[in-house]
Amino acid sequence: MINKKYLIYKLYELPEITEEDYLNLIRKKNRTNNQLELSQINDRINLYNEKEMIINLIKTPYYN
Repeated sequence: MINKKYLIYKLYELPEITEEDYLNLIRKKNRTNNQLELSQINDRINLYNEKEMIINLIKTPYYN
């Protein structure tokens, strides 16, 4: 079982990506054909998704 303190620590380790940044990345992803840029965008999107997943895990009553 993952404890809440570990999840919070993990969340602080990740760089800051706001929802606005995420939406801009999605728009940019839909406009670019450059493979290197797409790879970088996908990495940032995955990072945002990981942060959101951790936040949701922290919010669930099971982990409190």
